[in-house]
Amino acid sequence: MSSSSIRNISNADISKITSAQVIIDLKSIVKELIENSIDAGADKIDISFTNYGIDSIQVQDNGKGISQEDFESVCLRGHTSKIEIFEDLDKLSTLGFRGEALNSICSMANNVTIITTTPAIYPKCHVLNYDQMGKLVKQTTKVGAMNYKSGSLIQIEGLFKNVPVRLKNFIKNSKREFHKAINFIINYLIIFPKIKFTVHNNANNKKNLMLSSKGGDKTTIIDNLISVFGTNNNNHLLPLDLPISDDIKLTGYISSYSFGLGRSAPDRQFLYVNKRPIVFKKLSKLINEVYKSYNHVQYPIYVINIAIRSDLIDVNLTPDKTNILIHNESEILQSIREILETFFETQDNVIIPKNENSQFKPLSEPTKEPEKKEQKLFVDDDIDVSYEVSEYTGNANEEVVEPKQEEDETQPPPSNQEKESQPSPVASPVIKRTLGSSQSTIDAFAYPQEKENSVTIDKHGENFFPVSPEQNLSIGIGDQTYEEDHRSSKRSKKNNGSVLFKKKDTLSSADVQESLTCIPKIDDDESSIQTDDLKINKSLEATGIYSISKQDFLEMKIIGQFNLGFILVNHQSNLFIIDQHAADEKFNFEKLMTNFKIKHQPLMSPINLELNIIDEMLVLDHQQVFDNNGFKLTIYGDNPPGKKISLISLPTYQNTMFGLDDFHELINLINEQPNNKNLKISKIRKILAMRACRSSIMIGSALSMSKMNEVVKNLSTLDKPWNCPHGRPTMRHLTELPSSS
Repeated sequence: MSSSSIRNISNADISKITSAQVIIDLKSIVKELIENSIDAGADKIDISFTNYGIDSIQVQDNGKGISQEDFESVCLRGHTSKIEIFEDLDKLSTLGFRGEALNSICSMANNVTIITTTPAIYPKCHVLNYDQMGKLVKQTTKVGAMNYKSGSLIQIEGLFKNVPVRLKNFIKNSKREFHKAINFIINYLIIFPKIKFTVHNNANNKKNLMLSSKGGDKTTIIDNLISVFGTNNNNHLLPLDLPISDDIKLTGYISSYSFGLGRSAPDRQFLYVNKRPIVFKKLSKLINEVYKSYNHVQYPIYVINIAIRSDLIDVNLTPDKTNILIHNESEILQSIREILETFFETQDNVIIPKNENSQFKPLSEPTKEPEKKEQKLFVDDDIDVSYEVSEYTGNANEEVVEPKQEEDETQPPPSNQEKESQPSPVASPVIKRTLGSSQSTIDAFAYPQEKENSVTIDKHGENFFPVSPEQNLSIGIGDQTYEEDHRSSKRSKKNNGSVLFKKKDTLSSADVQESLTCIPKIDDDESSIQTDDLKINKSLEATGIYSISKQDFLEMKIIGQFNLGFILVNHQSNLFIIDQHAADEKFNFEKLMTNFKIKHQPLMSPINLELNIIDEMLVLDHQQVFDNNGFKLTIYGDNPPGKKISLISLPTYQNTMFGLDDFHELINLINEQPNNKNLKISKIRKILAMRACRSSIMIGSALSMSKMNEVVKNLSTLDKPWNCPHGRPTMRHLTELPSSS
């Protein structure tokens, strides 16, 4: 038989292969263990990490415990108490059902220990050790090993020790993976308010409280939302109790459509089916569309559970069970749309949110927090945060162009939610100027302008729209398109970037005018060319495309000035036109940005910040960015979560004052670009852009040959020479000059 013949894979290898699909990261382990505890009827779940989960993970609950006759089979693959036959899925009432979670964990970990007890034997506990195939290898008894009279404790040590690549990646990104796990726990904390959750991390010989909820019969979803995210708009949610049919019901909460009570991004949206966290983009999109028909500039906060008969859904699609199929999906979605529209139409009262920015409570002296008061989320100071959920309160009256939303503008549960909207094309405004003796319509180098029907939305930055980390923004230069990868937002230090231009064969005076009316606009300097990410075909010349790099500016020859506003240059056999004002403005702007120093204005009375827990984590992990932007902070580590930060000075620049809106904007920018250490708040950028504009060569100014040469050569020294800070392109390819015979 040939070497490629079919062979039987050993059971051990089969277990590793299939387990690696179920347990892919720290979050998936936590998810499986929490769901086991919930299915066991627990109302107290304690989760403890050691060294962010690298050393061990421990989940303890006060559920019904494990019966002694199940000790041998509890970790074997395909063994479960939830179902017996496939048809039982039609009457499923639990979160788990496949009987593979504990077996997969055993396969992916170095050691798995289960401690369990029941009221009949407490305080004696059974201590069970399992091998990587899920077989019971050791059983002992111990007194006092459990905190509860009934329940189980599962301890996992040496996660991913058997899969070196995954282990290396886990250790490298342990804090980020830990953060994702914490974030996913919030899904269960919110939808199961009666369960008391506590989450700790043991690091540097210190036990730190990360997340907790009060639990109990009187605790509500709203209580837990406020506990995690703070009171910002969460106490203005409208209750939902909407029957869709005899078999389907919508319950939960959603934002009032009054302006200011929604959010500027779909980052606080929780969707469940029978209390199972799910990803259902069609429904999420539908909810956002209905809400935006009443408040077209914001997204709703919502926690929505769809109670539906089990035989009408299929949750057995993916290992994590977050994707579902619904019977008669289109009809059900249409019914949900109609009932939500009816719900909002009956909401006659408009709620005007109270401005609490100026109200601050005195900051108490740093004291140790009593262990009993565990009601807020907290992550210790050294976590490397790259968090998906942002908390931002911006200027409510900033006029900007409304972004056009992608088809799927919502995201899965917060553990992996991504912002998926992207900017719409800016309209093509016309600026008419009299240049020399001719009246010309110049649109090619026009500043991006607002549409006439611009709307008022929360301000994130000078030209911010949420963009998915995996999206590429296509921007046209001339007749050619390049792609900018938004995953890289750092300023490029390389000077070998290039731009692609379409060639032309002949040149006339009409071509010059046409070039000035056809060049597309780039919305912002931050949307300018990322030189490292340009996708350049090796045969560009053969396909009629010309590639130019920043180094080529040094080789360009000045032909002359056109209409006292543009510099004509040629490079090799190609003719280009350069906007003298935009080119000089960009040079001045980058020089100002490099030399910019902001001053600090100490406050007579420090501002005691009350942040939601997620924002507080971002601030603690990026203190240097805030310091670079002029915000001086004092940290009170022993204060309760959400109240650890005091603002002792604000930035000031010339006659411009900065405030809390700028502070919150910076939080949002960090959330969008967590690895960018050079972030600047938009107000700083606007000031410097205006200074650069006013100090630059104006259109209508006659330039000497030496001055034109200086302007062109300066472009080679810039980080991004392709457009000015207001988005005006600096150059365009005109034509290819005929070769001399």
